[in-house]
Amino acid sequence: MNRIPAVEKIVKKPFEDKTGLKILVVDDSKSIRLTLEEGLSMEGYLVLTAKNGKMALERIHDNRPDLILSDVYMPEMDGLELCAILHGDPLYSDIPFVVMSTENDAANMRHMMRFGAAAFIIKPFNIEQLMMTLNKICSYEFLLLLKEKERLDAEQKLLIAGITSLVQALEARDKYTRGHSERVSLILSGLVKRLGGTQYDIDRAQIAGRLHDIGKIGIRDNVLLKTERLNYDEFEHIQQHPFIGASIIKTIPSIADILPVVFSHHERMDGNGYPQGLKGDSIPLWARMTAVADTYDALTSDRPYRKGMSHDKALSVVNSASGTQLCPDSVLLFFEWFEYEKPDIIGIYG
Repeated sequence: MNRIPAVEKIVKKPFEDKTGLKILVVDDSKSIRLTLEEGLSMEGYLVLTAKNGKMALERIHDNRPDLILSDVYMPEMDGLELCAILHGDPLYSDIPFVVMSTENDAANMRHMMRFGAAAFIIKPFNIEQLMMTLNKICSYEFLLLLKEKERLDAEQKLLIAGITSLVQALEARDKYTRGHSERVSLILSGLVKRLGGTQYDIDRAQIAGRLHDIGKIGIRDNVLLKTERLNYDEFEHIQQHPFIGASIIKTIPSIADILPVVFSHHERMDGNGYPQGLKGDSIPLWARMTAVADTYDALTSDRPYRKGMSHDKALSVVNSASGTQLCPDSVLLFFEWFEYEKPDIIGIYG
């Protein structure tokens, strides 16, 4: 069997070159963070730091580490909660989690091992002791697991690309909806960015926007492409597309977090939406934001029974729907975002 060159190098000279391996050190003690950052950097690791679990989650979203070295007791979010959150998230559950604690804290260390911690090290310790633990975890088998994860990630991306292609095929059935999902994706990711989302959040919003209408794959052509007003039975049928979409997305664990967008983007603030009749803030935020993007794109796109509205007219209609159909905060965010992006975005709609 041919080995991957990077793995072959490490098998021959285990961990003499740690270039590129990132360790996140999580500890509320500044002196411990500085000491570990200096010591681990001298050993060849790239070191990130955070002073509590909450900050660690933010760092992980922006810059995924290869290993986490965490204290137990910290303000805002302690090591126990951080370990439990990461172990329960399929995106991060495979990151080795090493616990630092005192010898008399055996109960908590056992608890964290049940949550998925890979090892623990007793304070006080020196860098040599720590390196023995890290070298054991960062073994040949661990690197192979990383390569296996990379392979699965690549397969997952291909799967998402395949589903996106299905959406494009779906929209190709009707010239009036071509590009709709891509435009909603563009707007939604822009709103998330405007809201202060991380790059990870923005990337997820792009996926959510592209796949928000995936359930329409299961809607009959005579309903989906009908140019006249839908009758009661036809409207009931098209209201099934959030359920169909959710059932598709559930089969892909790595994008399960976009389910609220797929399932709830047709809910209304006044409770008259579907599929659940949710009202106000009970509607997930990203679904409320998607509803604004969806409405604007529908208004500015041509339909068999009408021409698309101008940008200004569509903004007026969106504004008038604020508080009844659409979330006021999301509408305001949309207007703010458009003020900054208008030169680039309006061209999409001609």
